[in-house]
Amino acid sequence: MFAKKFKVEGLILVPIMEESHNYPSYKAHYQTLSSKISRLIDRLSDFLRVHLSATHANHLFEGEISKRELYGLFQPYTDNPKLKLYPMGVSNEDQILKGYESYCLRYRYPAGDVGKEDLIVDGVHLSQSVILGIEKQAAYIPTLPILSLEANENCFMVDSKNVPTIYDDVSFENVEEWNSLIEENLGFRFEEIVKFVQSL
Repeated sequence: MFAKKFKVEGLILVPIMEESHNYPSYKAHYQTLSSKISRLIDRLSDFLRVHLSATHANHLFEGEISKRELYGLFQPYTDNPKLKLYPMGVSNEDQILKGYESYCLRYRYPAGDVGKEDLIVDGVHLSQSVILGIEKQAAYIPTLPILSLEANENCFMVDSKNVPTIYDDVSFENVEEWNSLIEENLGFRFEEIVKFVQSL
Protein backbone atom coordinates (compact mmCIF):
# COMPACT_ATOMS: atom_id res chain seq x y z
CA MET A 1 0.00 0.00 0.00
CA PHE A 2 2.83 2.41 0.83
CA ALA A 3 4.58 1.65 -2.48
CA LYS A 4 1.42 2.40 -4.43
CA LYS A 5 0.60 5.51 -2.42
CA PHE A 6 4.08 6.98 -2.85
CA LYS A 7 4.51 5.61 -6.40
CA VAL A 8 7.82 3.95 -5.56
CA GLU A 9 9.21 0.42 -5.70
CA GLY A 10 8.36 -1.83 -2.76
CA LEU A 11 11.33 -4.07 -1.95
CA ILE A 12 10.35 -7.17 0.04
CA LEU A 13 13.14 -8.59 2.20
CA VAL A 14 12.92 -12.37 2.41
CA PRO A 15 14.91 -13.86 5.33
CA ILE A 16 16.06 -16.98 3.47
CA MET A 17 19.56 -17.16 4.98
CA GLU A 18 18.32 -16.33 8.48
CA GLU A 19 15.60 -18.99 8.45
CA SER A 20 18.02 -21.52 6.94
CA HIS A 21 20.41 -20.75 9.78
CA ASN A 22 17.73 -20.91 12.45
CA TYR A 23 16.21 -24.16 11.15
CA PRO A 24 19.05 -26.08 9.45
CA SER A 25 16.89 -29.18 8.87
CA TYR A 26 14.76 -27.05 6.51
CA LYS A 27 17.73 -25.39 4.77
CA ALA A 28 17.28 -27.15 1.41
CA HIS A 29 13.56 -26.31 1.43
CA TYR A 30 14.17 -22.64 2.25
CA GLN A 31 16.80 -22.36 -0.47
CA THR A 32 14.29 -23.49 -3.12
CA LEU A 33 11.77 -20.90 -1.90
CA SER A 34 13.75 -17.89 -3.07
CA SER A 35 12.98 -18.19 -6.80
CA LYS A 36 9.37 -19.18 -6.09
CA ILE A 37 8.81 -16.13 -3.89
CA SER A 38 10.40 -13.85 -6.50
CA ARG A 39 8.07 -15.20 -9.21
CA LEU A 40 5.05 -14.83 -6.93
CA ILE A 41 5.96 -11.22 -6.11
CA ASP A 42 6.42 -10.45 -9.82
CA ARG A 43 2.94 -11.78 -10.57
CA LEU A 44 1.43 -9.97 -7.59
CA SER A 45 3.14 -6.77 -8.73
CA ASP A 46 1.41 -7.02 -12.12
CA PHE A 47 -1.93 -7.89 -10.52
CA LEU A 48 -1.88 -4.96 -8.07
CA ARG A 49 -0.22 -2.58 -10.55
CA VAL A 50 2.46 -1.76 -7.97
CA HIS A 51 6.22 -1.96 -8.54
CA LEU A 52 7.25 -4.79 -6.20
CA SER A 53 10.31 -7.03 -6.06
CA ALA A 54 11.77 -9.52 -3.59
CA THR A 55 15.37 -9.91 -2.51
CA HIS A 56 17.49 -11.82 -0.01
CA ALA A 57 21.17 -11.91 0.92
CA ASN A 58 23.38 -14.88 0.10
CA HIS A 59 25.15 -14.76 3.46
CA LEU A 60 24.51 -13.93 7.10
CA PHE A 61 25.31 -10.41 8.30
CA GLU A 62 27.33 -10.29 11.51
CA GLY A 63 29.74 -8.37 13.70
CA GLU A 64 27.92 -5.03 13.99
CA ILE A 65 25.38 -5.37 16.82
CA SER A 66 26.19 -6.03 20.47
CA LYS A 67 24.90 -9.42 21.64
CA ARG A 68 23.32 -7.90 24.73
CA GLU A 69 20.91 -5.95 22.52
CA LEU A 70 19.62 -9.09 20.82
CA TYR A 71 18.03 -10.86 23.80
CA GLY A 72 14.23 -10.91 23.62
CA LEU A 73 14.45 -9.56 20.07
CA PHE A 74 11.10 -10.86 18.85
CA GLN A 75 9.22 -10.26 22.11
CA PRO A 76 9.66 -6.49 22.54
CA TYR A 77 6.41 -6.00 24.49
CA THR A 78 6.26 -9.10 26.64
CA ASP A 79 5.98 -9.11 30.44
CA ASN A 80 7.39 -12.64 30.57
CA PRO A 81 10.95 -12.39 32.00
CA LYS A 82 12.06 -15.58 30.22
CA LEU A 83 10.95 -14.28 26.85
CA LYS A 84 12.56 -10.90 27.55
CA LEU A 85 15.92 -12.65 27.97
CA TYR A 86 15.52 -15.39 25.33
CA PRO A 87 17.76 -17.16 24.26
CA MET A 88 19.85 -16.64 27.41
CA GLY A 89 20.88 -19.99 28.86
CA VAL A 90 19.71 -22.23 26.04
CA SER A 91 22.23 -24.73 24.68
CA ASN A 92 22.62 -23.06 21.27
CA GLU A 93 22.44 -19.47 22.55
CA ASP A 94 25.32 -18.14 20.41
CA GLN A 95 23.92 -19.75 17.28
CA ILE A 96 20.48 -18.19 17.84
CA LEU A 97 21.99 -14.76 18.49
CA LYS A 98 23.97 -15.01 15.25
CA GLY A 99 20.72 -15.52 13.34
CA TYR A 100 19.07 -12.70 15.29
CA GLU A 101 21.85 -10.26 14.39
CA SER A 102 21.57 -11.07 10.69
CA TYR A 103 17.81 -10.65 10.88
CA CYS A 104 18.37 -7.09 12.15
CA LEU A 105 21.14 -6.21 9.71
CA ARG A 106 19.21 -7.28 6.63
CA TYR A 107 17.20 -4.06 7.16
CA ARG A 108 20.48 -2.09 7.07
CA TYR A 109 21.68 -3.73 3.86
CA PRO A 110 18.57 -4.51 1.79
CA ALA A 111 20.32 -3.92 -1.54
CA GLY A 112 23.30 -1.82 -0.62
CA ASP A 113 23.22 0.48 2.41
CA VAL A 114 19.88 1.82 3.60
CA GLY A 115 19.62 5.62 3.49
CA LYS A 116 17.64 8.60 4.71
CA GLU A 117 15.40 8.45 1.63
CA ASP A 118 14.32 4.89 2.49
CA LEU A 119 11.19 3.94 4.41
CA ILE A 120 11.03 0.61 6.23
CA VAL A 121 7.50 -0.75 6.74
CA ASP A 122 7.15 -3.82 8.95
CA GLY A 123 5.08 -5.19 11.81
CA VAL A 124 5.23 -3.64 15.25
CA HIS A 125 6.10 -7.09 16.66
CA LEU A 126 9.40 -6.80 14.70
CA SER A 127 10.10 -3.24 15.84
CA GLN A 128 13.16 -4.03 17.95
CA SER A 129 14.88 -5.85 15.08
CA VAL A 130 14.10 -3.02 12.63
CA ILE A 131 15.29 -0.27 15.00
CA LEU A 132 18.53 -2.09 15.80
CA GLY A 133 19.07 -2.79 12.13
CA ILE A 134 18.53 0.62 10.58
CA GLU A 135 20.33 2.47 13.40
CA LYS A 136 18.48 5.75 12.61
CA GLN A 137 19.73 5.63 9.02
CA ALA A 138 16.19 5.36 7.59
CA ALA A 139 12.58 6.04 8.55
CA TYR A 140 10.41 3.25 9.98
CA ILE A 141 6.64 2.90 10.07
CA PRO A 142 5.42 0.03 12.29
CA THR A 143 2.23 -1.67 11.13
CA LEU A 144 -0.20 -4.02 12.85
CA PRO A 145 -0.32 -7.56 11.50
CA ILE A 146 -3.71 -8.98 10.45
CA LEU A 147 -5.84 -10.05 13.39
CA SER A 148 -6.35 -13.76 13.88
CA LEU A 149 -9.20 -15.18 11.81
CA GLU A 150 -10.08 -17.58 14.65
CA ALA A 151 -13.15 -16.26 16.49
CA ASN A 152 -11.95 -17.53 19.89
CA GLU A 153 -8.46 -16.00 19.65
CA ASN A 154 -7.51 -12.50 20.74
CA CYS A 155 -4.18 -12.16 18.95
CA PHE A 156 -2.54 -11.39 15.63
CA MET A 157 -2.54 -14.03 12.91
CA VAL A 158 1.23 -14.30 13.23
CA ASP A 159 0.73 -15.55 16.82
CA SER A 160 -2.27 -17.76 16.05
CA LYS A 161 -2.16 -21.48 16.78
CA ASN A 162 -3.91 -22.02 13.46
CA VAL A 163 -2.04 -19.90 10.92
CA PRO A 164 -3.74 -20.49 7.56
CA THR A 165 -1.75 -21.30 4.44
CA ILE A 166 -2.63 -19.84 1.05
CA TYR A 167 -4.32 -23.16 0.25
CA ASP A 168 -6.77 -23.04 3.15
CA ASP A 169 -10.35 -21.85 2.89
CA VAL A 170 -10.14 -18.56 4.77
CA SER A 171 -12.98 -16.83 6.61
CA PHE A 172 -13.02 -13.07 6.02
CA GLU A 173 -15.67 -12.15 8.59
CA ASN A 174 -13.11 -10.64 10.98
CA VAL A 175 -11.18 -8.53 8.46
CA GLU A 176 -13.87 -6.18 7.17
CA GLU A 177 -12.12 -3.15 8.69
CA TRP A 178 -8.96 -4.11 6.81
CA ASN A 179 -10.88 -4.51 3.57
CA SER A 180 -11.89 -0.86 3.33
CA LEU A 181 -8.28 0.24 3.81
CA ILE A 182 -6.90 -2.30 1.33
CA GLU A 183 -9.60 -1.61 -1.25
CA GLU A 184 -9.12 2.15 -1.00
CA ASN A 185 -5.37 1.91 -1.56
CA LEU A 186 -4.98 -1.12 -3.83
CA GLY A 187 -8.35 -1.36 -5.55
CA PHE A 188 -8.96 -4.95 -4.39
CA ARG A 189 -10.52 -6.57 -1.36
CA PHE A 190 -8.37 -8.81 0.85
CA GLU A 191 -10.12 -11.99 -0.30
CA GLU A 192 -9.57 -11.07 -3.97
CA ILE A 193 -5.84 -10.80 -3.36
CA VAL A 194 -5.76 -14.10 -1.45
CA LYS A 195 -7.71 -15.85 -4.22
CA PHE A 196 -5.34 -14.50 -6.84
CA VAL A 197 -2.34 -15.84 -4.91
CA GLN A 198 -4.11 -19.18 -4.46
CA SER A 199 -4.61 -19.39 -8.23
CA LEU A 200 -0.88 -19.13 -9.01
